[in-house]
Amino acid sequence: MTYKRTFLQTTVTLLARLKYGLVLLAGLIAIVFFFVLSAESWQKYQSRHWPNTVAQIEHVKLQIAPDNTGSINYGYSYRVNGAVHTKNMDERANKKSPLSTQTKARWQSYLNPNDITIYYNPYAPQKSLQSFERIQKLSELLLIEASSAFILLFGGAMCCVVAFFGFKET
Repeated sequence: MTYKRTFLQTTVTLLARLKYGLVLLAGLIAIVFFFVLSAESWQKYQSRHWPNTVAQIEHVKLQIAPDNTGSINYGYSYRVNGAVHTKNMDERANKKSPLSTQTKARWQSYLNPNDITIYYNPYAPQKSLQSFERIQKLSELLLIEASSAFILLFGGAMCCVVAFFGFKET
């Protein structure tokens, strides 16, 4: 005797599978985000040993509103071992994270034709950071890593939910 599924039963089964598939996808995205954030944070922490050089501001487009929101787009170039490297930066401040006085002063300093100090990776000179991007203290790195570890645990838990409870026939 063969059992025929109704359209409603098939639809419910597909929705149940889709629900767990979305949970699995979200979990996998969280796990990937953990590794990307960790690698970026580690590089910023390692930059405290990088050599520095002087870079020239090439272009600046600055917009600051009275409510401490705004954006800046600027580029700088620097020379390492005879090769010229350039980097474009794009920063934004919105109502959820408005401009601090320090950030506003830094942005406005780029309008003056001056040089800035950057730190470059000696093994990959095209990678550079400015002082405000670097992680100087181990405690800062650990705080960032702890938050990203929470993301990893969350993503792993979501994947476990799918593994234990998902994709079962109804």
